[in-house]
Amino acid sequence: MPLQVKVDDKKARAKAQLSDTDFRFPREKAMYWQALAGVVICGLIPAGITFAIVSRSEMPLWQIPAFFVLWPVLCLILVPALAGRPMRKRIKEAGRQGKVLPTNYPEIHQLVRSQCAMLGIKEPDMYVLDDEVAQVVTIAGAKPVLVITRPVLNALTGEELAAAIAHELGHIKAGHVRMENVLIYMGGAPSHWRIIFAPATLFGFFLGTWAQVIERTADRIALLLTNKVAVVNTAIVKLAMEADSLAQVDPRELRAYLSSNGELSTDSSQVERHFRIGTFISQQPGLRDRIAQLVEYAKSEEAQSALSKLTAASPG
Repeated sequence: MPLQVKVDDKKARAKAQLSDTDFRFPREKAMYWQALAGVVICGLIPAGITFAIVSRSEMPLWQIPAFFVLWPVLCLILVPALAGRPMRKRIKEAGRQGKVLPTNYPEIHQLVRSQCAMLGIKEPDMYVLDDEVAQVVTIAGAKPVLVITRPVLNALTGEELAAAIAHELGHIKAGHVRMENVLIYMGGAPSHWRIIFAPATLFGFFLGTWAQVIERTADRIALLLTNKVAVVNTAIVKLAMEADSLAQVDPRELRAYLSSNGELSTDSSQVERHFRIGTFISQQPGLRDRIAQLVEYAKSEEAQSALSKLTAASPG
């Protein structure tokens, strides 16, 4: 079960003292700033060409740097808005009944309040939507919006759902949401949008590895809020299974596999299960590494120190 708190938002946020070193995956920030530097360097090339052309005209030269500064900024504002538009439309159609409130989803509502208080972040708006696809996503905005589709509620146990929600709150805590939305949208954007939003396209090119690393950071935060590495890893794999229509893995077999620590049994059915699930995990990009790094992090002094901070922040 996740850490439980009696919520007094101001006091709880004041007590939460998690620092970046407690949960952030190594070199995540360095990767981000290196990518930003790459985008800037690439922008200097057309800026230089433009400067050479405009310098011969009567156009004020200050407009050139202004344009090349504002263009990426506008991309980081407009692209997340475009990325979130389809889901916001569905949220509007669902109306108030889709919003997580104390009256319709009391357990989920209290869970989100508790986890946000422990992390020292403001509560996002949260919705449960009907859909055939299992999704747990966060939409960027002045106030982030967390969306869970109903297949997720059907697939995950209470503890696993807590881990999945904590993972998304981890992205909010770590400041990933806006850029993550940019990368997801540009990954499937039509070619004309890739040209119009060229800086965002460049971010997608330079931040490919960063997009994988931020999942590990969010996994760590999920572990800190649940204090159960097996539950977090099971939730991670289950969500991957729900996203893959060809995955044929029984949840009970999955739990047994993850709890076996990779050890083979002499029973033929157990051996078959081991290789079937192991093959599925290996076919998912980075999934095996995510599971392994979380197990390693759970044993680290950083994790134990962070858990101690959260336990001390809890009134019991």
